[in-house]
Amino acid sequence: MLLCVCLPTLFDMSHYLFTYGTLQPGANLGFFEQHHLEQYLTCVGKGSVSGELVHIKNTQQKIEYPGLIGLRSASTQVHGTVFEVRDREAVFPIMDPHEGYTPGLSITESRQKNYYERKEVEVMLADTHRKIVAEAYLFNPDSEYAHSDFIKRLASVSSGDWLEYVTKMGL
Repeated sequence: MLLCVCLPTLFDMSHYLFTYGTLQPGANLGFFEQHHLEQYLTCVGKGSVSGELVHIKNTQQKIEYPGLIGLRSASTQVHGTVFEVRDREAVFPIMDPHEGYTPGLSITESRQKNYYERKEVEVMLADTHRKIVAEAYLFNPDSEYAHSDFIKRLASVSSGDWLEYVTKMGL
């Protein structure tokens, strides 16, 4: 006899994206709308991951943005927004170049060339305290781009909340 048991938390086939900076609702960047990606994304809610949030300034483009350095054993949390991704093939080919990420490189090439790396992270959802796996763009401090003269790593964002930080700093 075959028994079927519904276990959505164990066999959830959804794909998720964790955003922690300028791509969050309220950041006023409008990237998803500019590229018509909102049709492929559903906002799930707030969440957090273990890691360190750093403030980065690009003096060449005159912009400031955050970088998440993933640290599995970190006691600090980075707060952000989780989206369900309904069509990975529509979303990531547009997002990857925006984030300075080229998929398919060897590990050595990726460490040198990718400014951010798209990796899976464990996210704790704020409302349900359920853990999910989501993809996120993590800052790669070892990349050639990160070591260029016009990239400045300014500070660690101790609150782990980019939107709160930019409001407090008047950015």
